[in-house]
Amino acid sequence: MQNKYISLVALILLPQSLFANQDTNNSKGLFLDLGIEDQEARPEFFVPIRWSENLYSGFGFRNSSDRVETLNSPGTVSSESDFFISDDRYKLNILTYEIKKNNSTMTYGVVYESINILEEEYGYLEIPANTYISFENVQEFGITKLSFDFGYETQVSNQIQYKLGLSYTPSPEMDFIHDIYFISGGFEAAEHNKSYSQDASYQLTMDFEFKVSELFNISLSIDYEMLPISFEYQGYTGSGYSLTSLEYEKETERMAIKFIFKKPLFADVKPVIGIKNEKIYKNNEELSDDSLIVIGIENRF
Repeated sequence: MQNKYISLVALILLPQSLFANQDTNNSKGLFLDLGIEDQEARPEFFVPIRWSENLYSGFGFRNSSDRVETLNSPGTVSSESDFFISDDRYKLNILTYEIKKNNSTMTYGVVYESINILEEEYGYLEIPANTYISFENVQEFGITKLSFDFGYETQVSNQIQYKLGLSYTPSPEMDFIHDIYFISGGFEAAEHNKSYSQDASYQLTMDFEFKVSELFNISLSIDYEMLPISFEYQGYTGSGYSLTSLEYEKETERMAIKFIFKKPLFADVKPVIGIKNEKIYKNNEELSDDSLIVIGIENRF
């Protein structure tokens, strides 16, 4: 636990060391959020690297995880299982070109992203014949995306400014690893590893900032991602396994409301506090619904 908090402190100090003695424009786009739930911290950050007035790169990371208890699965008399899902994302902004005109800014960029999704389910099923079946089902998705990013930022008035973003990936690649076993009188296990090309995915983002007082502003962030996933997995037939094709849309909805305190810590980077909600869906079925307290720093505008 102590090492984890040392790492979090290091994440906070890293941006400060990079930008403390530089122009405030160099830190634009920087943010670090620590989402906290049940004494667990889930970091998310992005650090820009400016090459010139119109060109920049950057790197970032995002972590999220959730554990859900599931009861009464379809097709069984009763069931009980723990479902755990984690989603780690590493982002490399290869290069973004920025055009400024009056109060507006347009951006065009190329971004590489590595997504590691782990889904684990443990539990038992009671089938109609009153037979209890224990199972473990572990699926790992390693997704790589080369995306084209487009952004638009403007100031509506002295009190309101906003940013809109679209990220489009023509053909993500996915490495799938599946390990599964059932225990019903005997031990039956199977595994499957394969790479698959996916259909196009996209992500929409909106950031608003409202100036409401001399002490702080209020920000609203909305993020929607649609990630189609298509693969084969080992389906349990009751007496063995067979490869089954599966295709679904994984949707992630994220929304955050924050207070941004106006006194900067360094290079126009300000402290923030707020709440964040994240929902994950698989073909419109809700997998998780998480609300977190968020503390951090940022200079989004």
